[in-house]
Amino acid sequence: MKRVAVVIDGSADDRGLLEEAAACVTGTTADMLVLGIVTESAYENDQEVIEAIESAENADFSSETPEEYAQRATQSLVGDVLTDADFEYTIEGYVTDDDDHAETILDATEAHNCDHVFLHGKRRSPAGKAIFGDTAQQVILTFDGYVTVSVSE
Repeated sequence: MKRVAVVIDGSADDRGLLEEAAACVTGTTADMLVLGIVTESAYENDQEVIEAIESAENADFSSETPEEYAQRATQSLVGDVLTDADFEYTIEGYVTDDDDHAETILDATEAHNCDHVFLHGKRRSPAGKAIFGDTAQQVILTFDGYVTVSVSE
């Protein structure tokens, strides 16, 4: 194992997934790529909140790209979880179409030569997967390496 990718998408289980991946990497020579993924609609909805923060704190995020926004949104969680990490990690931000993360994940993991991916999965029936698709399923079937899928109850 050389590089592990962890997909953080703003779900309630991001912390647990990141902790699980960190436990896997700790004590090895591997490093970690944290993919902070935000959907376009979530990014657009958050723009009003960002404008309010800019006014209240005299900050200026107006020159921030959507990818920088996604990276900054992920940074806080990563800083909390990986404070004592004994491995190198990098955070990259991505903005995707709603519920279409698989291509972004696969492109990023290939570009960074990742050999293991940690991501969230959803419980769906086989018919539901066929009709609506499933990011985890697409990554499992396409990624050339190990995939760990965390499915919450």
